[in-house]
Amino acid sequence: MTVDDYSVAATWRMPEGGEPLADHVAASDRLIDVLSPHEGAASVGPDGWQAIISVSAPGAVDALTSAVDVLLAAGAEAGMPEWDLVEARTVRADVFDEENSRPKLPDLVGVPELVDVLEVNSRQHARQLALENPRFPAPLYPDNPGPLWDRSAVLEFKNNWVRRPGRPPTP
Repeated sequence: MTVDDYSVAATWRMPEGGEPLADHVAASDRLIDVLSPHEGAASVGPDGWQAIISVSAPGAVDALTSAVDVLLAAGAEAGMPEWDLVEARTVRADVFDEENSRPKLPDLVGVPELVDVLEVNSRQHARQLALENPRFPAPLYPDNPGPLWDRSAVLEFKNNWVRRPGRPPTP
């Protein structure tokens, strides 16, 4: 029987009508200390807590069962309330590492990169196109220091953009 390493994440929430955790910062510190032998991490708020630990088991179901037992005992030792377990996820360590190696954010481009992606001559033209063309994708982040767009959305726009040579006629 092969034993694999797993990462198990679980979330507990305060039941409706339950009492919020008064000192969630101290509870978080206690829980993290208790979970340290299991390479654990935790986040505690007034109405819920989450934890992730590593366990070795012959399969995902065994890993989940073992981890929940460890987390319940750690929660009790750290003084966590007996709230409802609302979510649990078990991932084999190699799959977990693969998932975490992929970027979580889209490839973002600002106005200077738009010039290259759209193959236009100036930042002004790129900015004007972004502001005035109704089919241009909305920026994912419109704030300072400047708007940022999803590169794939800009490339899709570019591929469907009907370019006309010369300057547009003045009204």
